[in-house]
Amino acid sequence: MSADLAQKLQPHAKEIVIALGVILLALVLLAGKKKEKPVLDPVEFRPFKLIKKTQLSKNTYRASSTGSGVPYAFSTTSHGALRPGCASRQVRTGGARLPAHLIADRRYRFALPSPTASLGLPIGQHISIMANIDGKQVMRSYTPTSLDNDKGYFELVVKAYEQGNISKYLSKLNEGDSIMVKGPKGKFNYTKDLSPHLLMIAGGTGITPMYQIIKSSVMDPTDKTEIELIYANVDEGDIRESRGPGDSLHLVLREELERLSADSNNRFKLYDMIKERMHKAGVSSGSKVLLCGPPPMMTAMKGHLKELGYPAPRTVSKLEDQVFLF
Repeated sequence: MSADLAQKLQPHAKEIVIALGVILLALVLLAGKKKEKPVLDPVEFRPFKLIKKTQLSKNTYRASSTGSGVPYAFSTTSHGALRPGCASRQVRTGGARLPAHLIADRRYRFALPSPTASLGLPIGQHISIMANIDGKQVMRSYTPTSLDNDKGYFELVVKAYEQGNISKYLSKLNEGDSIMVKGPKGKFNYTKDLSPHLLMIAGGTGITPMYQIIKSSVMDPTDKTEIELIYANVDEGDIRESRGPGDSLHLVLREELERLSADSNNRFKLYDMIKERMHKAGVSSGSKVLLCGPPPMMTAMKGHLKELGYPAPRTVSKLEDQVFLF
């Protein structure tokens, strides 16, 4: 039987050898292709090397009254009573108006394990950074401004404040130094069918989770979500770059936001100030509101939203809430 089968197959020996070779090669390739290990771990801190640091601006911020008699200034370290991922805090002072400390906005780019790797962070979530500072482990939360289609790296935009912990630590890093990161963290996860309309209100670098969501939405041609962003502080003096007379208003990521607005087919609109724009920003029934920024500003915004008929956000917001506080 075997001899008969071999005799019948002999005229096709060449084709059989080629077919077997193709199958063998495919098996070898499949065996060598291992499943890529996730870049982030929600429990374990992993090292990521700084490969580029860019200074975006250098601002002198002054303290301003919150209206409650408590002055404050904005920075991006999440030290004190903070909302995770916003990387903003209030600096309490003792007087009505005091000179503030020098602040610099910087963009940090960190390498991923391979040039084709993605961070794997759901849109709207954040990471934790840990460092040993003065003998203590300090952790802060930040939202990257990069997306998963940015291969081989992720980026953070952080405002360095001289009394900050992690922000000051980052500002002193040199290219080649590493930070320890874990994640993802957070309850928010943006998808294109989340809501037909998003109203975003952000202060300081509370802009970073908003920017991440906006960038993801605008880059997706199938996403029809209408987005309106109010990016504000108490007044223009708090966000004006101190370079001299005639300089235009400087906002963190301003150029990128304006470009995204231009590319959005009129789906994304950007506003600067709060009180003048609240009603003009398209607040409507059924829209979802996203908040991120310094606690005094967020308290004021919750009051404005309540006047418009929106429910108060929970202490810990959930994705299904109409008003989500990062």
